[in-house]
Amino acid sequence: MNIEMSLPQILADRALTMGDNDLYHYIPPRSNVPLKLTYRQLHEQSCQIASVLKDYGLNGKNALLMYPPGLDFIKAFFGCMRANVSSIPMYIPSGNIPDNRLLGIVETVEIKIVLTIKSKEQQIRNLLLNLLPDKEILIIATDEILLSSPAIREDLIIDLEQPALIQFTSGSTSKPKGVIVTHSNIVNNQYMIERGFNRHAKTSGGETIVSWLPFFHDMGLICSIMHPIFIGGCSVLMSPVDFLQNPYKWLKLISDYSAEIAGAPNFAYDYCVSRIDKSQIEDLDLSSWSVAYSGSEMIRPSTMKRFFENFSNYGFRKESIFYCYGMAETTLYVSGFTGGFEESETDQSVACVGIPDEKSEVLIVDENKLPLNDGQVGEIWIRGPHVAPCYLNNPEATEAVFEATLSNQSEEEYKQYLRTGDLGYMKNGFLYMVGRLKNVLVLNGKNYFGEEVEYYISKSNDYFVDSGSCLIQLNEGFENSEVIFIQEIHKKNIEQVKSDLVSLEESAIRLSRNVLNDFKLPIHRFIFLRSGRLPRTSSGKIDRGQARDFILSAEENCILDVEVN
Repeated sequence: MNIEMSLPQILADRALTMGDNDLYHYIPPRSNVPLKLTYRQLHEQSCQIASVLKDYGLNGKNALLMYPPGLDFIKAFFGCMRANVSSIPMYIPSGNIPDNRLLGIVETVEIKIVLTIKSKEQQIRNLLLNLLPDKEILIIATDEILLSSPAIREDLIIDLEQPALIQFTSGSTSKPKGVIVTHSNIVNNQYMIERGFNRHAKTSGGETIVSWLPFFHDMGLICSIMHPIFIGGCSVLMSPVDFLQNPYKWLKLISDYSAEIAGAPNFAYDYCVSRIDKSQIEDLDLSSWSVAYSGSEMIRPSTMKRFFENFSNYGFRKESIFYCYGMAETTLYVSGFTGGFEESETDQSVACVGIPDEKSEVLIVDENKLPLNDGQVGEIWIRGPHVAPCYLNNPEATEAVFEATLSNQSEEEYKQYLRTGDLGYMKNGFLYMVGRLKNVLVLNGKNYFGEEVEYYISKSNDYFVDSGSCLIQLNEGFENSEVIFIQEIHKKNIEQVKSDLVSLEESAIRLSRNVLNDFKLPIHRFIFLRSGRLPRTSSGKIDRGQARDFILSAEENCILDVEVN
């Protein structure tokens, strides 16, 4: 495939050569009957939408895409790409109340155009009227376009360096920021994903993907929506809420479609183990699943071990596990690794995330902006054709994050790198992820990795949700500094735990003593919650900023609050 082709051009080619092949199946909630879209249908309908957007004079503009889960978003997204309109994917907040992500968007971008469907138009109008009462906003219902506008096929010329997408970050450690992702970034990253999957499982194109990941999140958009077009495959989609209500449906679709590729953040695998009752499993065959990728949040080999132990009898193979690393600022993918359950020899909270792609240059850098040697922990810096150029309307953050330079480089070898804010180290060419720089606690002049302690405690008890731990420091740098550990408890164990709170309190005291002995970190307070009660971002990550505020109102969700002396 020609690297000079944009994804809409690749779609146009596929519409000619395999137009009647199914591209997407969307399985609505409480249904097993798919809504289908072929390559030709997507191409023609995106052309219709692009033609109308051009008639509105939207070339070079940004458009907010607010859709419920389904195929309408995909048609609008490719229509925008074809019309040179930069999409800003956004879900529709519940209750007409703007959330942190939408607030971050409207603070960054002057919203003038919104695309949606007719049935959601008034709801979105009311939401934006409350949020932006003095703004005149054009809302376009794309499903009406498809009913009234003829298909117009025009010669497609796309500048690969033009923005295709404004991808807002999850906002787990700071306010969401808009990453400008170009057409070139997307195509280069698609090649990287293809190489990673091929190296892992000898994929050769035409594979089927099954996904519940939200379209507004980089993993869902880049891998589940874009990648099937790139490889000439098919994507079977369900909504995130559908997954949360019935995680078995995800596995059953993998089985029914004999899908080769499916993945999610670490919490989803843990969620499947805790929420799927073996008695509901019928005719499940996961033997086709060759790329079970895990990424987007800290990877826990222990989670994948439990998943394997629960589903190996149904054909799931250890060799399918694929740990990967990336972020919105790198479009999506940086590195991947055929993982198992092996953990770092020196630190069990650390997982290998593989050899960086051949086009992705990765350095480990210290606080003086000097490169470190193998085995030394520092910040992960990245450069390559997949790295986005900047944040939207945020020059200070762009300079700090996208324009980092080594302090020892000469003018002749001048390079700019992306500062990821992630801590890790390289060893024998492999990248190991340690944690987030912003999650490091500083107490009495010593640094502590939050993820390290979270992993240690979360795996100490089967009742604890593996991805439901959060270590927080209040009043950092002051004499009254307080270290608090918040831990969610699996839903199925709630009643058993509540019947013996004395044992839970004893566990907290014992864990506090063990953490002090092993990490030299005093924990002053434990808060135990029901599963799903910790505040999370739109992509499912724990929102650590909001978690600090959450502590003040934790009583209503609290199972037990233990102060440890």
